[in-house]
Order: sequence, then C-alpha cells, then structure tokens
Amino acid sequence: SAVQMFQELDERINYVATKVIHLGDQLESVNTPRSRAVEAQKLMNHFTEFLSPGPLLDDAFSDKSQ
Repeated sequence: SAVQMFQELDERINYVATKVIHLGDQLESVNTPRSRAVEAQKLMNHFTEFLSPGPLLDDAFSDKSQ
C-alpha cells in the first residue's frame, strides 16, 4: 500500500541521513587537526621570517589590522 511504501521510503531516508551525519562528523574530526596544523605552519613561517636578518616583508608585520 501507499502508506507502507511511504514508511519504507522514510526509513531509507533516515538511514541515509544517519550515515551522512556520521560521515560529516568523521570529516570534521579530520579537518580540525588539519586546520590547526595549517595555522601552526603559518605561525612557524612568520617566526622564521621574524628571526631572519633583513627587513620584515610579510604583511603580518606591517599591516596593523592583522
């Protein structure tokens, strides 16, 4: 019947939605440390430039809005 087909469709949609949410959680758990690593790399690059002899060329050292 139509009601049974609707219930089956609803169950499938809920199953897929649960999987998508789980996948999103997994992606987020991978992306957070990756984002931190990228920011740490940027910080190390700024620190390296700061310690290098010569003028500071990066905008991070001259742009007051940063």
